[in-house]
Amino acid sequence: MGGEPSAARQFHARHGHLQAPRKHVEQLTEPDGIVTEVKLGQFVDNLRRRAGKLTEQR
Repeated sequence: MGGEPSAARQFHARHGHLQAPRKHVEQLTEPDGIVTEVKLGQFVDNLRRRAGKLTEQR
């Protein structure tokens, strides 16, 4: 797991929700200027599908 939590926060701040389409790709710009693409829609969809199997902390 890399930048998914940061990408989710960025998406939520912009849209006010986390209903990202399955194919949505969020672009994160690091402080050093490097742009990273995160498959946020796929990540959120997978989390929701596995919600029953995750630990309480996740």
